[in-house]
Amino acid sequence: MKQVQSAPTYRGYPNAGSWWGFGSAVPRPAALRRRPRSESRAEGRGPRPGWSWLHVVGMGFLGLWFLVTLPIRLVFWTLALLGRITGIAIGFSLMVVGMFFLAGPLFLIGIPLFLVGIVLTLRCLE
Repeated sequence: MKQVQSAPTYRGYPNAGSWWGFGSAVPRPAALRRRPRSESRAEGRGPRPGWSWLHVVGMGFLGLWFLVTLPIRLVFWTLALLGRITGIAIGFSLMVVGMFFLAGPLFLIGIPLFLVGIVLTLRCLE
């Protein structure tokens, strides 16, 4: 069965339907061509404006805020890391105990212990 748009289209430049799009052999359409610098300035678009004082003061406040809050963030990141490591250790030990009970006659206790341990370990590794 032939599809409706099986032939490449022609939009003013050759190879419009080719897979390589734009390259040195394919001329670019006028909308995508880069204009020379003199042409863009002639249209009233001058060079980009420099840094404003408001921008410099704002960046200064951001830098100061970063330095003030850095010790607090380091303490919280350390506590979060210790919590995750503790959760991994407890989860792994619950998995080991659950497998120990699964191997014996207490498998009804071992299944929930193993599942809680694996869920806790995976949540802490997230």
